[in-house]
Amino acid sequence: MNKAMTGRILLAAAWMPALALAAHPSAAQDAPQPDPAAPPPAERTQPRQSGQVYAPEYFARFAPRSALDMLKQTPGFTIKAEDDERGLGQASGNVLINRQRLSTKSDSAEDQLARIPAGNLVRIEILDGATLDIPGLSGQIANIVTKGGGFSGQFTWEPQFPAKVADARLNKGSISGSGSAGLLDYTIAFSNTTGDVGGNGGPATIVNADGSLRENRYVTYKAFLTHPRVSTSLKFNGPGSAIANLNASYQWNRTHSLRSEDRSGPGLPDAVRKVDTLSNGHQYEIGGDFEFPLGPGRLKLIGLARGDQFDTMNEAITDFAGAAPSTGRRIFVDSRSSERIARAEYRWRMLGGDWQISGEAAFNALDNVADQFDLLPDGSFTGAPFPPGTGGVKEDRYEAILSYSRPLADRLAMQLTVGGEYSHIAQTGSNAEQRTFRRPKGSLALTWAARPGLDLSLTISRKVGQLEFADFLAEVFLDNENANAGNNQLVPQQSWETELEARKDLGEWGSATLKLFDYRIEDLVAVIPLGPDIESKGNIDKARLRGLRLTSTLRFEPIGFAGAKLNLSLLLQDSNIRDPLDQLDRPIDSTNGREIDMELRHDIPGSDWAWGVRYRNIDFGYFHRLREAGEDWGIDDLGEIYVEHKNVLGLTVQARVNNLFDSDVLYYRTVHFGPRNASPVDFVERNIRKVGPLFRFLIKGNF
Repeated sequence: MNKAMTGRILLAAAWMPALALAAHPSAAQDAPQPDPAAPPPAERTQPRQSGQVYAPEYFARFAPRSALDMLKQTPGFTIKAEDDERGLGQASGNVLINRQRLSTKSDSAEDQLARIPAGNLVRIEILDGATLDIPGLSGQIANIVTKGGGFSGQFTWEPQFPAKVADARLNKGSISGSGSAGLLDYTIAFSNTTGDVGGNGGPATIVNADGSLRENRYVTYKAFLTHPRVSTSLKFNGPGSAIANLNASYQWNRTHSLRSEDRSGPGLPDAVRKVDTLSNGHQYEIGGDFEFPLGPGRLKLIGLARGDQFDTMNEAITDFAGAAPSTGRRIFVDSRSSERIARAEYRWRMLGGDWQISGEAAFNALDNVADQFDLLPDGSFTGAPFPPGTGGVKEDRYEAILSYSRPLADRLAMQLTVGGEYSHIAQTGSNAEQRTFRRPKGSLALTWAARPGLDLSLTISRKVGQLEFADFLAEVFLDNENANAGNNQLVPQQSWETELEARKDLGEWGSATLKLFDYRIEDLVAVIPLGPDIESKGNIDKARLRGLRLTSTLRFEPIGFAGAKLNLSLLLQDSNIRDPLDQLDRPIDSTNGREIDMELRHDIPGSDWAWGVRYRNIDFGYFHRLREAGEDWGIDDLGEIYVEHKNVLGLTVQARVNNLFDSDVLYYRTVHFGPRNASPVDFVERNIRKVGPLFRFLIKGNF
């Protein structure tokens, strides 16, 4: 069976939960029941809702080591990363811990959940965000209820052994310890992350517009990443009902990538071109919050400071066969950035609902020093400053938001937020500029528990995106000989976002969630022409992104396949913008049209064994620049198979083979002599690079 047919069959299977979402009768009596320790409804102003609660016993067959292991096995739920918020902003992820949002920017939800021992989890509550008194939340939310305990630790090790180009990766893993001492809960952790694949290689051809061969290449790419990180978190319970949290982390970063091209062609000397990129640096974050009763409500004070420093060297050298001298160029950038945030939130109850007013001040800065060097015939480099890449960007931003949430009926709730922000952006360097902006923000969320086992929610929000300060300055890409000129007129993109979500408990069959979304975007940030021969990141007036996302867990106990389940995730979307060159409609750059991910897992009853298979297919989007357009694809058809034993001398051991279909990495582009809407084609490049199977192991344990 070919891959196209396989994809169509799996795509059809993915729609099964959507049909069941509409047709299957509720079976709420089969859903996990709330924990008796849950606060009684009288303590909340929110309406009655069905929700779902999963006790630790539900996850026993998976032999979890951490709260993350448990949440990943929660039916129909997928962890969503926090948006890249300006400052801290309102909550935007879908995970809470003890009904508190994660007030950190360097730690992800997965990072924090991986440090919570499974024995400290009381229950997982799946709730609707609009029914909580945390502004910004909407749709399906997981609240992880935990308890303190004596000291315990856990560790993971994830070695990888590729079959072809990449080198073995032996240094990915983590170790953490946590416990309680009186009113103090503490965690300390050390981890090291590395790249997922690490290398690929294969042939490339460069052909002229008439189809004749210009050049043959064989491209090999390797990446070496190591990011060791130490972090700690402290939680103080008291005095009284006060709660304080302190988080700190420090990370070292080293990234080294090497791209090597063996070149030959009609009338050309044989050559070897190497593009070497080395980045060294570190980053830190320290933050905390203190929440306590004040007057009729509670006040929460939050502070955060973080910064980083990176030295990056990008070098491209071409060595020719024979006596021809080598040619090359080197770019060196010393980059330093910082962020300081102060935030206050006060919430109280009034007029039958929950109110919150928040204020935030955020100060961001970036300072770059860039130099460029040219290779001389004697092998030495001569250097000069690179003014377009040297300079600084600062933004001072202030935000105020008022929110109000309340029940409108027994099973209907509303959350409304209104506010805005003021920002001042100043750029120094060769393109100095200062600007100020005022922008509205807000949202309206409605949730309806239509019947037991069926919840609907509608969210309409006005959002302001985050700027990437490096886009204000010039940047050179030696690997594909492109450059961004820098743009001091960049503004953050804004959007009206509408989301309609339906969550259905399918009883003994599992659960499913279907989300429809429509985003109307203003000032989309993309690569745009700034003149007839220069380009950079800039703003496109209007864009639209719309589609659906289906997430489902189907259990096979009803058909006698005990211990088996199928996790399905399907994303279908399309987008459009007006191309700034030819004024024709096209998709947003690098926006995937389809993503499907399916995993069948079988935990064999009465044993410690489990096995599984996974299939993922991605329809990658195209990119566009001033002189070129093309595709830069990762692995589009990913097949995996794994086997797991949950008690090998007290450890969980999993062996996994990735990329079963031997899918390739594809880079394809059509390059014109000038602007692609008005200039003839110069050449077409097509590069297909092999990755090969990847053999991965996961070893987890507790101490």
